[in-house]
Amino acid sequence: MRIPYDECLEMVTGVFEKAGLEREIAISQADMMVDAEALGIVSHGLNLIPKYVGCYLAGAINISPEVSVEDKAPSVAVVDGDAGPGPVVMDKAIDIAMEKARANGISSVVCTNLQHYGAGMHYVWKAVEEGMMIFITANAPANMAPYGGSRKYYGTNPMTFSSPMGSLPPYTLDMASSAIAGNKLENYMRKGEKAPEGIGLDRNGNPSCDPEEIMKYGSLLPFGGAKGSGIAGMINLISGVLVPGAAYEDVISLARSREKPSCYGCMIRVMNISSFIDMEEFNSKAENWGSTILLNPPADGFDSVVYPGYREYLRKNDSKRNGIDLSEYSIDCLKKGAELTGSEIKI
Repeated sequence: MRIPYDECLEMVTGVFEKAGLEREIAISQADMMVDAEALGIVSHGLNLIPKYVGCYLAGAINISPEVSVEDKAPSVAVVDGDAGPGPVVMDKAIDIAMEKARANGISSVVCTNLQHYGAGMHYVWKAVEEGMMIFITANAPANMAPYGGSRKYYGTNPMTFSSPMGSLPPYTLDMASSAIAGNKLENYMRKGEKAPEGIGLDRNGNPSCDPEEIMKYGSLLPFGGAKGSGIAGMINLISGVLVPGAAYEDVISLARSREKPSCYGCMIRVMNISSFIDMEEFNSKAENWGSTILLNPPADGFDSVVYPGYREYLRKNDSKRNGIDLSEYSIDCLKKGAELTGSEIKI
């Protein structure tokens, strides 16, 4: 079912307002989820509404955070999210990072006391639109064994990078360090489907395709073996150990379990392109480079060659024009959130 983008955003915002969030915070949380649906990242879309509503109602996430900022240097800051909703903290932190990059060419802003912020791709557009590159990394609750190990210790530890590409869609890489994102594993479990081979271990450290066994008792595996494991460890150092007050071992709680607020760590780095090279020259070179990728002859089994973020960007633009194509499950989750909060939605 296709629903106009703004109509969907208003419905989700209303559900979160009924859960107790102030309108500005509710809009920030809803915008992330609706944007994820528009991008086709449904694992971070409306299916999360009942879980988040449950957290707000149970007090596992601070619905009225006092986000604070400590400047450490002209290009460095620490943002304390006060256990508030991840999107509202990230929105503020990225604005600060962009401001510092404008003044200093490059910036690094870390977030502590951060909750799950959802789809990283959602946050990069405004930096790219202002002629900046942006790189985001975060740690997460333990659910992945390091390479060669049999017990979960690393999080999925995602990273997101985006850059302008002239008149082409931005180059946007958004991925977990694990062979599959945790939310996608939940989708396999919900559908009663087996997970792909090579993505997880059971409770005894043996390969498993049972999503429930992997998620509840076993562990995910890193993508690319030792390479993915090494990247996950690097992200934990940058986004956990380096960040004041952030959890950094396997003790990061999962707020969506409704037990207590989580304490993710996050690093945001922004580079103001015009501080390094003339913006027109950069756009010309990037567009030429990207066009060459798109013209690469496809191999057998492929219709075309694209770079990361290309299809998602086009899908979002289509969703803005023609409405978001919501699955039956996404609609059911929106209705469930409305039921939990006593909201009225027309869909």
